[in-house]
Amino acid sequence: MFAFPEMLIQAAKEAGIKVPHNAKDFEASEFPRFHIFCNIQLGVPLPHPFAPGDNAKVIAAIKDEEIHTITINDLEERGLAIGFPIP
Repeated sequence: MFAFPEMLIQAAKEAGIKVPHNAKDFEASEFPRFHIFCNIQLGVPLPHPFAPGDNAKVIAAIKDEEIHTITINDLEERGLAIGFPIP
C-alpha cells in the first residue's frame, strides 16, 4: 500500500505519465494522469507487487479526449488492477 504521492513518482515516470515537481501540492488539471494514478493507488491494498507499474501504464494510455470522463469501471476493463472490488 502506498501512502504518499511521492511514492508513486517512479512508476508514473516509467510509464510516461507527466509528474509534478512537488507531488504534495499540484493542480489536477495540469497533471490529470498523475492525479488519477494517485487517487487509484494511494491507501489501497496492492493485488500484486507489479500493480503500480501496470496501473501506471493503463493510465498513461488514456486518450487526451477521455482523460476527464473516464470511470473506474472503464479503467478496470482496460486492465487496471486494484485491491478491492468495484461495486
